[in-house]
Amino acid sequence: MRNKGSAKAGRVRVKETFIDTSRKARKRARSSQNALRHGLTTVSRRHPEYHEDIVELAKLMCGNDDDPELFEKAAAVAECDILVREIRQYRNRLLKRLADPQAYATTQARYERKHRLLRMDESMKKGRQLLDLHPPGSSHEDQSKFDDLMKEYWTVEKDRDPDDVWYIALTDLDHINRYERRAWSRRKRVFMQYIAYCARCELQRTPIR
Repeated sequence: MRNKGSAKAGRVRVKETFIDTSRKARKRARSSQNALRHGLTTVSRRHPEYHEDIVELAKLMCGNDDDPELFEKAAAVAECDILVREIRQYRNRLLKRLADPQAYATTQARYERKHRLLRMDESMKKGRQLLDLHPPGSSHEDQSKFDDLMKEYWTVEKDRDPDDVWYIALTDLDHINRYERRAWSRRKRVFMQYIAYCARCELQRTPIR
């Protein structure tokens, strides 16, 4: 007869396993959504924007060898190289965008949209006030009011301080660094496969003495 304690412990283990599996699934789904948001999942040989660069780099790795299997392995390495390039370029574009005082991290895209719409409404309101005051009256007070409103309307905010930019970008940079580590890990694996295949082909070509 089965012990009640062991049966209860078994149910607890099953429940914990189910919870862990659910958490991992949610993390994977969230990670894939992050990659999609950053646009880094589109880097592949099938994408027309990257096809030419990947094929050119793969041909350069193959040299004069027209072995189709060697080309496939070289293309896998080239795809990782282009992905790393795109990740680094995206990081630079992200930091440059966050210098705008109206920009926020990608995790706060909804807040940024709401903030920009409010700023646009304020700008349109000031524009309507300028139209109401134009042309300014003959009095000094009307002219001064019009000039102040015009100056306020065309005032441009200064860019963020570099330290503030890095602080705001920390969350996105953490995601980007994770993608880059995965890309380097995959590149190491496929590059070792490429080297192993090259060595095997070289042994087959070398005559045995």
